[in-house]
Amino acid sequence: IRYGGDEFLLIFSKIGEEVFYERLKQLRRAVQETKLPDYPEVKLDVSLGGVYRVHPLSEAIRQADLRMYENKAKHVKLEELYQKIGGDLKNVMKRIPNEAMIGKFVRKYANDPTYNRLTAAVEAKNWKDAFIAAHTLKGVAQNLGFDRLQKSASALTEAVRGAVPLTDESLFEEVCKDQNEIVEAIEKLD
Repeated sequence: IRYGGDEFLLIFSKIGEEVFYERLKQLRRAVQETKLPDYPEVKLDVSLGGVYRVHPLSEAIRQADLRMYENKAKHVKLEELYQKIGGDLKNVMKRIPNEAMIGKFVRKYANDPTYNRLTAAVEAKNWKDAFIAAHTLKGVAQNLGFDRLQKSASALTEAVRGAVPLTDESLFEEVCKDQNEIVEAIEKLD
């Protein structure tokens, strides 16, 4: 049912709560995976607000509307962070289809000790530990969709693989730049 300009009301009957919330995820994924042949650069998205077994209907609509706007606000802010840091939120959502959980992991990343271990190892010229820390940082960045950091940490990992001394300081400088950009963006995340 079209409810507003770009708002629609979907009513599911005779389904359980888990199925209901799974359908919301399926709807969102279906919209995000839709390709427009004439506009391949356009990426579609949707904000959904769903409630289960809320009565009367007017209250269900009110609560669903609030949830939709809450989800929209979270999504835009998280998406802006990923755009700013050269990340890929949509790819992360294929692995972790819950924005709140992604947001939680992203916020925790700011306190992850791996970067500090890498910095200490590079300063001490401990290339074995530098390799381990760079490799770990690369994996964490890949899991969180921090693509720029993953790429720079990967280059540094290969440069010091086998405890080989770092000969190109710009590789470490690039990791530092990408790391600082991510941490600054996380600090601004609501």
